[in-house]
Amino acid sequence: MGLDWNHGVLISDELFDAYLKCKTKAQLTFGLAGTDEPSHAISDWQRRLAENYEADCRDRLQAAEKENYLVGSPRPEDLRSAKYRLIIEPYITAQGVGSRIHAIERGPAPVQKFHSPYAPIRFVPLEKISRHHKLMLAFDAFVLWKATGQVPTKGMIIHGLQHKTLGVKLDVWIHNVSSQVTKLSALLRGETSPDPVLIKHCSECVFEACCRKQVAERDDLSLIDGLGTAERVKLNAKGIFTVTQLAYTFRPHRRPKHQASRREKYHHALKALAIRDRKIHVVGKPELAFSGTPVYLDVESLPDRGFYYLIGLRVPTGASFLQYSLWADESKDEERIWRSLLDILHAIENPVLIHYGAYEISFLKRLAGRYPASIADTAYFEALVKR
Repeated sequence: MGLDWNHGVLISDELFDAYLKCKTKAQLTFGLAGTDEPSHAISDWQRRLAENYEADCRDRLQAAEKENYLVGSPRPEDLRSAKYRLIIEPYITAQGVGSRIHAIERGPAPVQKFHSPYAPIRFVPLEKISRHHKLMLAFDAFVLWKATGQVPTKGMIIHGLQHKTLGVKLDVWIHNVSSQVTKLSALLRGETSPDPVLIKHCSECVFEACCRKQVAERDDLSLIDGLGTAERVKLNAKGIFTVTQLAYTFRPHRRPKHQASRREKYHHALKALAIRDRKIHVVGKPELAFSGTPVYLDVESLPDRGFYYLIGLRVPTGASFLQYSLWADESKDEERIWRSLLDILHAIENPVLIHYGAYEISFLKRLAGRYPASIADTAYFEALVKR
């Protein structure tokens, strides 16, 4: 990240990655040039996961290509002449763009002179590949094109626990990247920046606290979870721009008896009222009665891998709480945090699990089946799940 003397803003792969996720994140990332970014639990975990996976993939490539390879950045003339069969982790910059490419591999000589013999390779720890990953691969190809004058036509993504290989034709993707880079350059050169809004990515972003503070100060509608961009635009057209304004539109109503069994409609205006008044509003007449020690449970996973990486617990102790965050950096650590959870629950007198939805129940049953040796007392565990 930084400035390129010839083209002004240097668009790095880090900046491009941030831009694809959020324009505000791209601006804040650019503003951090030369400084350490804030710490964030989920973001830090994702970085460790990616770094471990990338190191494993690099070792595998080196073991397969024992002679004609280079680790690091090649000389420009060696890159243009395709001297090396494999180049691992080169940092390449040219014409205002730069990328730390995971690897590039030389293939057969291209038929057309302006096509590159090199194919960029990207390592992704996830099982499912998204549009975002393909655009990042195309950005690597875009940088190679600017550095050599030769366009890579194909790329490769190595992903998942089994190190599956996905080939990607890059023609259309590179065209998309070129358009995105132009927009990103204009955004970073602009004197004004758009106000931040809260999106799904915020929960894993290092700038979450900063943006949430600004959004709260503006009383922005994006404070309401589940209120999408299209819905916010419709409300704006009606003159509603803040949570407070939306809160005033809520009107409680008595439900007819013939609709008593139907599920109550979700009211964004009621959520706005709860935020405005800092009160919890409950629709209907739920019954919540239990005897024992309440244990609030929340788990997070990578659905495409069936891998649970975080178990959160909150246990009341007198006037305060004990809070546990059990992290697994790799799949092999999952059993460790599962056993830690069971040890914590065993130490609590008559624990009663409190959670939102059925996700946590599925988690308990799935990991009990995955690690049967961890369940010393089957009757106790079954009772725990029922409570």
